[in-house]
Amino acid sequence: MNLKDFSGSAARLITGSAFLIAGIEKVLVSHDILIWILKGLGLPTFAAFPAAWIFPFCQIFFGLFLICGLYTRVCVLFFSATVALEEIILLQAWLRMVPVAELDFYGIFLSHSIIWQIFQNVMLILILYPAFFYGSRYTLDNLIKSTLTENKK
Repeated sequence: MNLKDFSGSAARLITGSAFLIAGIEKVLVSHDILIWILKGLGLPTFAAFPAAWIFPFCQIFFGLFLICGLYTRVCVLFFSATVALEEIILLQAWLRMVPVAELDFYGIFLSHSIIWQIFQNVMLILILYPAFFYGSRYTLDNLIKSTLTENKK
């Protein structure tokens, strides 16, 4: 295993675990609290309500897929898009000086400032880079593909 494969696999496992844990925490928390946080950040009600119900389960399933190595690049693109969207929501809330003292989309049970959350999202995006480019060597996708090609021979 070379350094690129190791860094890609480690990044895939780290980000997949982070999103899995965050999704589980969001499912365990009342959806009303999550809707309240999203509306407080400036999301309209018609977007906050479905996001509070759908997004936690997407985080769980895509996090599991990323850990196992199923649809690795699709999962990384999904998480990159959601983190980028969250960055936009957080930046507009920060620029409007929304009085949100404590929040954390990746672990609601912890409390962070908006600035810390923005920094955390930037770090997640940087960690997703090696997961996208180098994280597909030791995955279930690769194992299934090699098994299918061996069976054809």
